[in-house]
Amino acid sequence: MRDKILYGLAMLFIMAGPALGGTVRYGFVEAQSTVLQTGGFAGVHITYSVAGRFVLTVDFNAGAASFDEVYATLSEIGLSHTQSLNELFNMTGLVGTVISDTQIHFVGKTTESTPVDVNLMVTLADGLVEITGGTEPGCCDFFIYTIDALAVESTKTIYVDVDSNGINDGSSWADAYNYLQDGLMMASAGDEIRVAQGTYKPDDFVLSDRPNLGRMETFQLKNGVAIKGGYAGFGEPKPNARDIELYETILSGDLNANDPEVEDACDLIADPCRADNCYHVVTGSLEGSTAVLDGFTVTGGNANWEPPWPYDHRMRGGGMSCGAGSSPTVTNCLFHGNSAIWGGGMYIGGGMYIGGGMYIGGGRPILTTCTFRANAAERHAGALEVDDVYMSINNCAFIGNFAGVNGGAVWNFDAAPVYVNCIFSGNTAGEEGGAIWNVDSSWYTFINCTLANNTAANLGGAINSDEWPILTNCILWSNRDDSGMGESAHVHAYYGPPAVNYCCVQGWTGDLGGTGNIGDDPCFANVDTSDYHLKSQAGRWEPNSETWVQDEVTSSCIDAGDPMDPIGLEPFPNGGIINMGVYGGTAEASKSYFGRPVCETIVAGDVNGDCIVNFLDFRIMSLHWLEDNNPPPPG
Repeated sequence: MRDKILYGLAMLFIMAGPALGGTVRYGFVEAQSTVLQTGGFAGVHITYSVAGRFVLTVDFNAGAASFDEVYATLSEIGLSHTQSLNELFNMTGLVGTVISDTQIHFVGKTTESTPVDVNLMVTLADGLVEITGGTEPGCCDFFIYTIDALAVESTKTIYVDVDSNGINDGSSWADAYNYLQDGLMMASAGDEIRVAQGTYKPDDFVLSDRPNLGRMETFQLKNGVAIKGGYAGFGEPKPNARDIELYETILSGDLNANDPEVEDACDLIADPCRADNCYHVVTGSLEGSTAVLDGFTVTGGNANWEPPWPYDHRMRGGGMSCGAGSSPTVTNCLFHGNSAIWGGGMYIGGGMYIGGGMYIGGGRPILTTCTFRANAAERHAGALEVDDVYMSINNCAFIGNFAGVNGGAVWNFDAAPVYVNCIFSGNTAGEEGGAIWNVDSSWYTFINCTLANNTAANLGGAINSDEWPILTNCILWSNRDDSGMGESAHVHAYYGPPAVNYCCVQGWTGDLGGTGNIGDDPCFANVDTSDYHLKSQAGRWEPNSETWVQDEVTSSCIDAGDPMDPIGLEPFPNGGIINMGVYGGTAEASKSYFGRPVCETIVAGDVNGDCIVNFLDFRIMSLHWLEDNNPPPPG
């Protein structure tokens, strides 16, 4: 790791030489990357790992450069990757200017409530691209971030647009492939496939003379290939404009286009129109994290095969099936209206034995910023089945899913998933575990999650488990089982009490033990619209208007999380302690209120943000005094 300098230092090495003309894309992929966070009044020293992908595009003819997408995140605890690299440096918001054939200069500001300058310099040399620079803090209370990473150059961009009428060679939006299957067939490691708005089905292709496999057709991910939806595409004034909501790109398993609209996930199971849908819309098998699916709506999968052997893949993962050893990156996707016997929206499988005893270990997929809405399973796991896998699931929402038996949203089996900044809302199970049902998974963890308004007919309106779950900084509210909405309806474990700390649990009695738990009303912004931001007299983020609003009350869950956890990107004033709930530690965390008009002046030594330097700041600082989160030296 390089020595610290007075501003954040970003150091990225790319295996590519300088380009003397044209447009060049440098695809940054995960490879032994770390970020070091230092500084601040408390003198923190934390090392994070980096997962994901980020891309630099340089147009030497136009003299411009940009970070088109940055989907890399930093880990906070173990396998959890929660802090966005883009939020630290605002890389996609920087303005890049080509100074020469070997130098590019990026400038801009961060997106924090109190932004700071960002200054990056790109230097191209033989076989190496180096990016240095970073944030330039205004005072000693700001953090310093240092990053080191390896990456490879992207080879080409493949365009797919169902509305294109050109020569169908994928070289531009005008000549784009009409079918995604054709683009996938022509892609190789290092390529990026850009897919325009519209609907794409796995059984549509023209470049291959292979037979159509009907329900077995699927979009198969590839190592080193990033598939990205949400582009405006051919015929639009700015075809490269990207907005995954405005330019919705749909991967559909509804092969005959006869599925009715999904109003209630319960209706998916018995719908006869879905009998001819493909088993899996998307499939992953043995890929690494460089296989990327980004910015799609995945719908219409129906893994309803009833084989004599209970582990046939055709009964799991209607929207997406990730088999043994598969570790793709799935981000910014909506899984909606998929069904299966198990794992309606997605199946993530573990290890398996093949041949004479060869074992393929369980993968570690990266699942971030995805929504699972209105998916259904005839038996278990309406949205997601996690089977014998160690992985992190970050910034995801599980809303309105249904399982006929257990695990309205999620079913964990012999796995150790870590759920960070996730929402579980409005999920239903016919028997146990309205949101989550856990079997043989003694180390599954929830960090800063909100579980609300989930229902189970029997035990565990939110969570039912045969082992003890670990919950930290979570909110469990308005979940219901056959006992009502008391404490046991929110989390139930057959063997031993769960480890619940710094959580808000409705009907809290203290029987679950733990530290820092409360039972106060969390004061959600709007439960009817699944807006689980916490009300605050100092400021609450309003996602529809994208502004900060002030409420008449302040939630007790603000500044009530584990005081030893990092506050992450919580805006100032943040109290110096992380909030409970799904937005704790993020840029949308509700602001701290100190009983007087809000003061947002940055004062050196003011750790909690009340504009006064006193013993409260010293208390927070003393909790972290001499704290060193650096990994031990090798050897």
